[in-house]
Amino acid sequence: MTAEPTLVQGAASLISANMSASTQRRPAETRTYDRLTGRTALVVGGARGMGEATARLFHAEGAVVVIGDVLDDLGTAVADDLGDRAVFVHLDVRSDDDWAAAHSVAVSIGDAPVTAYAHPAAIASFSYIADLSPADYEASIAVNQTGVFRGIRSCIPGMTEAGGGAIVTVASVDGVGAHPGLAGYSSAKFALRGLTRVAALELADRGIRVNCIVPGGIDTPMIRPREVDPAVLDPLARQVPLGHVGDAGELARAALWLVSDESSYVTGTDLIVDGGLMARVPLNLG
Repeated sequence: MTAEPTLVQGAASLISANMSASTQRRPAETRTYDRLTGRTALVVGGARGMGEATARLFHAEGAVVVIGDVLDDLGTAVADDLGDRAVFVHLDVRSDDDWAAAHSVAVSIGDAPVTAYAHPAAIASFSYIADLSPADYEASIAVNQTGVFRGIRSCIPGMTEAGGGAIVTVASVDGVGAHPGLAGYSSAKFALRGLTRVAALELADRGIRVNCIVPGGIDTPMIRPREVDPAVLDPLARQVPLGHVGDAGELARAALWLVSDESSYVTGTDLIVDGGLMARVPLNLG
C-alpha cells in the first residue's frame, strides 16, 4: 500500500514521457489496475519503441516481465530501470536456443511459465523488388514472420501447463495494404495475420488466446530516429483522422487489453490501432 502506487505511477509516467509533439493530443494515462498481477510476461523487442512501452506497462500492471531483444545495452537499461520483477535476456528470434533460454529465465524469476507473450519486434528495409536480393528478402521473413512462429511455438508447452495464456502478434497496416519498397516487411505482416488465426484455432482448446494488433503510423525509431525532429511526422499526422501519429503507449494499452482477462472471449482477430487511417477510402475526390 505504500511503495506500489509510487512505482506504478512512475512507470506510467515513463510510458508517456517520450511522446513527440505530433502525439500529444492524447491525455497521459496514469491509471493502473494490477491486471497482470501473478502473471509472467515475455515482451520481444522490449529494448525500445513499442516493445519498451509494452514491457513498462505490463510491469506497471503487476507482471514479472522478461524483456527479449538483441539490443543488449538498451534492453538491460530498461530492465534495470524497472527494477524488481524485470529482467533482460538476449533474444535473437531466429534462434530456438535463445527462445528456450528466455523461457528458462522466465520460470526462474517468475516461478511460473510465460502466460502473456507480446511480440512488437520487427525490422524493415526499403528496396524495390527489382533491386531486392533474395537473401535480403529472406532475412526480413526470418525475423518478421518465422521469428514470430518460433515465439508462438515456444510458448505452447508452458501455457498449456499453466492452463492457458494469451499471445499478441503485431502486424501493420502494411499487412492489410502495402507500400512500394516494403516487399519483405509487407509479406511478413500479411502472413502474421494468417498465422494468428491458425494459432488461435489450434490452441483454443488449451485455453490459449492468440490475437494480432494492426498498428498504423506509430512514432518509434523505425520511422523516426530519436535525433530527428518530431515535425518530420506532421505530414503523416495530417492523414490520420484523429489528427496525430500514434505513440508507443497507445499500442501498449491495446496489447495489455489483449493479454488481460478483460478480453477473455477474444481470439483469432485483428485489433486495428491506427487512429482511423484505414477507415478512409484512399481516393482524392477534390
